[in-house]
Amino acid sequence: MPHADIYRPDQVRTLRYQRPHLRPTRQVQADARKIIELVSAQCSLELSVLLSDTRTQRVSQVRWVAMYLLNHLLHMSSTEIGTALNRDHTTILHGLKRVRDQRTADPIYAERLDGVAREISDEVLGACGSGPKSGRVGDVQ
Repeated sequence: MPHADIYRPDQVRTLRYQRPHLRPTRQVQADARKIIELVSAQCSLELSVLLSDTRTQRVSQVRWVAMYLLNHLLHMSSTEIGTALNRDHTTILHGLKRVRDQRTADPIYAERLDGVAREISDEVLGACGSGPKSGRVGDVQ
C-alpha cells in the first residue's frame, strides 16, 4: 500500500508525527509541559499542586485528565508521562484506566473530555479559530 494511502491529510490531527521515532524528545517534553500547564490553568489549580504529592480527589482527577491528554494527544508511554508528572508508571496506568472507565460509564464526561482534548490540541498546535470553550476540565466529576 502506498504511503499516500496510509496517511491522508483529512485524518484526525494529533501532535504525534506520522513516524514518532523521528520526533525530537525535547519537542515532546515541551508539548507535554504545555499541556500540563493548560490543564492546570483550566482547572484553576496551581501547577505546583498538580505536580506535588497531594492525593485529594480533586487533584487526582485533574492529574488523571492530564495523563489521558498526554497519552491521547502526544501518544506518550506511561513511563514518559510518569516522568512529566513526577509519578510512577503504574500510577499512570491506574489513572488512564480510571479515565477510560469513566468515559465508558458516563457519556457526558466523555463529551466534556473530548471537548477539552480538542481545545488543548488546537492551542498546542496553534490552530486558528478554536471557537467557544466547551466543558471545562474542572467541571468533570
